[in-house]
Amino acid sequence: MKVGDLVRGAYDKNRYRIGIILRVTHPHGYEGAKCAHVCWDSTPMGLSQTGPAWVRDLEVLSEAR
Repeated sequence: MKVGDLVRGAYDKNRYRIGIILRVTHPHGYEGAKCAHVCWDSTPMGLSQTGPAWVRDLEVLSEAR
């Protein structure tokens, strides 16, 4: 995954939201794990418009060119 990819992430059972990756980082202390900062199109109650998500929990819908 890279910046600009359109992704889908689960936030609850059988519920998804779509967003665009703004930044991908490697958090300190988590060997081999990647964290993406995503701008989401919709937000369920209590979640903000942008926020972090583990890359392993995201599904790529469309790759950036």
